Amino acid sequence: MKRLPVTDTPFSEIIEGGFLYADKTRYVYEMIHKYKFCFLSRPSRFGKTILLDAIAELFRGKKELFEGLWIASDNFPIESERGSPLTRGERKAYDFKIHPVVKISMAYGKIENAGQLQRKIIQDLALAAKSEGLALIEEDFDEAQSSLFEGLIEKYNGAKVVILVNDYDASASENLDSVAFARGNVDVLCDFYLALKKNTRYIRFAFVTGVTFFAKTAMGVESANMFKDISIKEEYAGVCGFTANDFDALFADRMESTLEILKNERRMKADATVKDLRNEIFETFGGYSWLGQDRILNPYSISRFFADKSFDSHWAKVGWTKNSRALIAKKPLDFIDPLQVGYTIEDLTKADVGHVNPTALLFHCGYLTIERVEFVEIAGVKGCPIYRGLMFLGAPNKEAKESFSAFCRESIFGLFYKELPELGCQLADAFGDKNAEALDALIGVIFDNVTILLNIPFEYRRHAVLRTALRAAGIDVKSEKTGRIGNSNLTVALTGDKYVIIQIKCLADINEDNKDKIIDEALDGILRQIIKIDRSGSYGIKNPSAIIGLAIVFYGEYAVRTKFGKERNFQCPQISLENEIP
Repeated sequence: MKRLPVTDTPFSEIIEGGFLYADKTRYVYEMIHKYKFCFLSRPSRFGKTILLDAIAELFRGKKELFEGLWIASDNFPIESERGSPLTRGERKAYDFKIHPVVKISMAYGKIENAGQLQRKIIQDLALAAKSEGLALIEEDFDEAQSSLFEGLIEKYNGAKVVILVNDYDASASENLDSVAFARGNVDVLCDFYLALKKNTRYIRFAFVTGVTFFAKTAMGVESANMFKDISIKEEYAGVCGFTANDFDALFADRMESTLEILKNERRMKADATVKDLRNEIFETFGGYSWLGQDRILNPYSISRFFADKSFDSHWAKVGWTKNSRALIAKKPLDFIDPLQVGYTIEDLTKADVGHVNPTALLFHCGYLTIERVEFVEIAGVKGCPIYRGLMFLGAPNKEAKESFSAFCRESIFGLFYKELPELGCQLADAFGDKNAEALDALIGVIFDNVTILLNIPFEYRRHAVLRTALRAAGIDVKSEKTGRIGNSNLTVALTGDKYVIIQIKCLADINEDNKDKIIDEALDGILRQIIKIDRSGSYGIKNPSAIIGLAIVFYGEYAVRTKFGKERNFQCPQISLENEIP
């Protein structure tokens, strides 16, 4: 049984040390034969560094490290594989010709100013030259690159240079809270890649990786557009992470023993099978999509799962980029509910560091993924419509969803979020007993502990806070159950297939003289709206035994009043609609 992969272990040590390795050399072969400049974005800890290491060792001619892998196979595949960008006639065995390799990581940590970033990059070029016994002219990027590349090509008898850049965006994405500073760093990156473009005659292959697209966009058309972006291309969806085939090939021999441990520790049912375990692993750590047919599993989480025998949120602790948490925490309510907006590829990849779309940032960091693509007609003449593909996003798996929900709870409630589970029994009793007075008090406690601005009178903010609190308290609640007429804000499931349908209304600038009358009319109006539905539709709930309407009115700053409607028993169809209106 091979050893589990270890984070940040170089490719050579993984192979020589007998660690598990998901063979990605087919993707590497295709990249280096199809493109001269490549760009890849993936979340943190998804295998970008190991991929770069593998490419470096390939161009260094270390054939012995690739024995048994796709690219060094004696029976080199000729037929084009599904999703491959190469045709049958373009395939030929890889020759492992030695090229000079320049490998740079731009994760420099704290950067004081753009000038320091430039000096650090040139210092890395100087170190690359020194390691090859060369001197370097260090005046600017153009001179430094051409000096290094010319020296390397002469030393390697005309073989062109391979340049690999990891964490290209760190100096920008880690300073999104300071736009001027981030843009200054991006200007330096722009100069670096413009110099690469000027020195392209020396380059065999250049590969740049990072987490976000923001710095790439800001680098400008000239420097950024020479890189072929393979981040959201179907044929490269599995270039990092584990595909289903990778998982089955690598971890099959661990499944039975892992299942027995989980059963003994009561973390899986006694009658659970290996198939059940596999399904749970995929639901917890899989689900990532970059338009490919496979749903990719998070490699860091999978390795930690088999090491710890735990379904904990492993990757969530390391998935954020620096300052991205703070940026999202400013608007946590915008991300509570499932996203219903379609995004183009440009929406997710073309944002500037000065105009960061938080949704795109969550996609880059791995908390959202592409759930589906729909093609929408946007223009065209009759008979010749023009369509645009829109991507709809969602949480990839339980790990990402639960960890982000916990982050939102903490952002909304501060330390109070730890006390929400204690309210669960009281809330359940209030719903089950239709006790409006008790519910008023409990909701009041929840909103008294909100630490962010809710911007009265927006109902969706109250909806997001209440849903977050109810879920944290262990209440089975869902959003926007849609029937044939109207929408509900929230649906709470009770025992016995009973459901509470909740709608929320905010009243602003309420007149104190007739406040009670206005509130009562608003509550009754909401309940009338809830019951004006087709019984068979019943807000999308399947086979309910009964439905109870609940109206919630917020007024003033955080004051709240609730009112339950009459229980509509679906086992007694003779009850008329008129009798149900309060």
